[in-house]
Amino acid sequence: MTKNVLCIIDMQPGFVAAEYNEEAVLKQIEKARELKWSILMVEFDPDTFGNTLKKIRTTVKACPILVKSNPDGSKLILDWCKHQKDHITLHVCGVNSCACVRQTCCGLGETQGIEVKLIDSAIDCRPEYSFIPHVCDHTWKEDFKMSTY
Repeated sequence: MTKNVLCIIDMQPGFVAAEYNEEAVLKQIEKARELKWSILMVEFDPDTFGNTLKKIRTTVKACPILVKSNPDGSKLILDWCKHQKDHITLHVCGVNSCACVRQTCCGLGETQGIEVKLIDSAIDCRPEYSFIPHVCDHTWKEDFKMSTY
């Protein structure tokens, strides 16, 4: 059996893109609830970047929150998945698509028992990384299926 999980990455006030992406992520939360999916949030160093945006936290209410200390959250997510009974399909959204989302998805990309799908309409990258040309290269997304629910 497959367990679908909406995985929300780094939707925190310390990231400019989070503000721009908030409504898109809220729509995904609504869809995930309709489909009875689990929700998992990942935060990057909340002492520095703040906790997940309040509107998202209050909409989700209760879900696991994994706290990472570096951009790649794949090891934390893998540990969480090991405690689940089913095959996991992660539907990933959040920020920054050119940094934490990218590194986390690539870290999960070749893991047995976990399928990673991107919700392209709800991942974002904003000006804080636009000065680094190779970082804003989004061709990495071609390696992943797009979530179409």
